Amino acid sequence: MRASAAAGVLLIVAALSGGISADPVPTLGAVPEAARSTDVGRAPTPARSRPAPPTTRRQASPAAVDVTPSVLPPPQRLRVPALDVSARVVPVALTADGAMELPDDVSEVGWFSPGPVPGQSGSAVLAGHVDSREQGRGALFDLPDLVPGDTVEVDAGEDGTTTWRVVGRAAYPKDTLPIAELFRRDGPARLVLITCGGEFDPATGHYDDNVVVVAEPA
Repeated sequence: MRASAAAGVLLIVAALSGGISADPVPTLGAVPEAARSTDVGRAPTPARSRPAPPTTRRQASPAAVDVTPSVLPPPQRLRVPALDVSARVVPVALTADGAMELPDDVSEVGWFSPGPVPGQSGSAVLAGHVDSREQGRGALFDLPDLVPGDTVEVDAGEDGTTTWRVVGRAAYPKDTLPIAELFRRDGPARLVLITCGGEFDPATGHYDDNVVVVAEPA
């Protein structure tokens, strides 16, 4: 059962081989070095928003590997028909300690802009809050309800919309989230959606798990 007083995706990764542990800042957590290129994507066009919890946006550090710049347009909106979700997508990068940032507004979803654009080889990662004490339900509150076969749409504005089909869903204790696999820069194109899940611990103000949904081009 979810608690309405949670802060959404509250994640920090100690190291590439480690998992994610709770942190009071709404960030996703350390991303593998190979996923940290800044040569991909452009800033989405602003859309709707709501009031928000604080977070800072810092540019990710360059990757140690060469990555061909993407010619694909960046995502602007995430639509999940089965959940009646239409959420603005904003680019996020890394904090100084290597954590993935999340949008201030829980109604928005963060796209990891140093990584692949949806449709590019590798994993395009979108992450968002599950909920917030001040703002209520987040855009990905109902993510655990998605099942294989459900569709997800990523709108790139005038550049068109791509459609994805859910192929898997899993919940991981925060110390076992497979960061290296979820942030792949190679292999077939796929879409990865992440939020918090599991039981809410009122003593820490955090959820126990992370919910991950993986989708492939439809």
